[in-house]
Amino acid sequence: MKDDFFENHELSIWIFFVGIAVIISMMIGGGVTIPLLLFTLEQLIGEFTPKMYGIHFVLLVITMTLFTVVPSLFIIRGKKALVKVNKMTIFIQVVIYCFALVIYEHEYKYFFLSFVSFPLLALWLMSTPKYRAFVAYHEALHKDPIGFRQKLLDRAIG
Repeated sequence: MKDDFFENHELSIWIFFVGIAVIISMMIGGGVTIPLLLFTLEQLIGEFTPKMYGIHFVLLVITMTLFTVVPSLFIIRGKKALVKVNKMTIFIQVVIYCFALVIYEHEYKYFFLSFVSFPLLALWLMSTPKYRAFVAYHEALHKDPIGFRQKLLDRAIG
């Protein structure tokens, strides 16, 4: 292994905590954006029929889930380049929240908009060294699984 993970990063439980926190924050933030987007569009366009609302809801939920879960799974499988897709997903979520801030009129508007803290938390955590270590750990593990596990064992024993 040319780029030794153990020389560049400190292995701790916190890197896994930060990695999982990023994924969970993106999922919670994305889960709230879909109904908020539909309610906002409903105010702009007019009332949706239950069937139309259901179809849009299911399609948007599936899309947001795929944009959140699939890149995260590939990152865990060692594909470092998909961190950019996660950042783009966070950007889309923040744009939806800003769109709702301007358009949406409801008495609980600011309660829904408080959920923007989740994608912003994920974006902030993604800029930390712990998240970079999380991504590097999985990348190193999947580049050379046997060599990485051997170095991990050598560190644990010696």
